[in-house]
Amino acid sequence: MDDVDGSRSEVAAGALIAAAALALVVGSIGWLGQHAARTWWEGQGLPGEVELESLSQHTAAMTGTGLIAIAGAGLLVARGRVVLAGAALVGAVAGPMTLVAAPLSESLLRDDDSYDTTYTWHLIVGAALLGILATGTWWTSRHLRRAGVRNDHEASGGPPPLLSDSSLFVIVAGVCLTAQVPMMGNPERPQLIVATGWALLVAGCTVAGSSLNGWQTGLATLSCAAVLLLMALAYLRPGGWPGVAGWELLGQPPVILTSVTAVSFAAGPLLGFLTTVPRRRAAYLSTRPA
Repeated sequence: MDDVDGSRSEVAAGALIAAAALALVVGSIGWLGQHAARTWWEGQGLPGEVELESLSQHTAAMTGTGLIAIAGAGLLVARGRVVLAGAALVGAVAGPMTLVAAPLSESLLRDDDSYDTTYTWHLIVGAALLGILATGTWWTSRHLRRAGVRNDHEASGGPPPLLSDSSLFVIVAGVCLTAQVPMMGNPERPQLIVATGWALLVAGCTVAGSSLNGWQTGLATLSCAAVLLLMALAYLRPGGWPGVAGWELLGQPPVILTSVTAVSFAAGPLLGFLTTVPRRRAAYLSTRPA
C-alpha cells in the first residue's frame, strides 16, 4: 500500500512539474506576443492602449489541455500502447495547442491570407511542447506501473473487449475527423491539421478511458469539461474569430473550437468506459456462484 501511495504522489508531483513547464512556455510566448503588439501600436503613433486578451486564461487553458494529454498518454504507455500514446500527444500539439505559436514579430507571419504564423515557427513551438508532454508521459507511465497499472500483455485472461484498442482508436479518430470535414471550407472553423490533431487527441482519451473504473471515468470527464470551459472563457468571442493572448494585432489565431470537438473531447473517457461494460459484466457474472 505504501508503494502505491508513493507512486500516486510521484504522479501528482510530476503533473505539477509538467504544469509549471507548460505554463512557463505558454505564458512566455504569450507575453512576448503581447509585448510585440504593444511595440507595434506605439510605433504607429496611435493613441490609447492595445486591448489585450487574458494571458492567464490562455495559459490555464493550454496547460490544462497538456495535462489531459499527459494523463491519457501516460495510461496508454503503462498499458503498452506506446504508438497510440504518441499519436495522442502529437494530436494535442497539432490540434488545440497550436494556439501557443503566437507571432512574436511580423516576420513570423505567413505570406498568405490566413494571417497565421509560419509552419517553421509552429514546428519549433510544437517540438518544445511535445518534449514537455513526452517527458511528463514517461514519468506518469513509470509510476502508474508501480501503482499497479499493468501492460495488457501481462493482464490475466478474461472475456475479450468489445473492440481492440487500435480499432477503437481508428474508429473514434475517423468519426471525429469526418464530422469536421464539412466545416473545413469555412475559415471560421478548424482546418485540416487542427481537426486531425483534435481527432487524434480525442481517440487517445477514449482508449485511455477504457482502462478506468466508474469514478475515474467521472473524474476524467469532468476534467475534460473543465478544460473546455477554460477554452470557452479564454477564446470564444462574438463574431467567430477567437481572442487569444499573444495574437493581438499581428496575426489571426487558427480557430480550434467547434461543437463537434467539444462534445467528442468531453465524451471521450465515458465512451471508452462504455465499450468495456459488456466485458466487465461478463467478468462479474463469471465470479458469481452458480
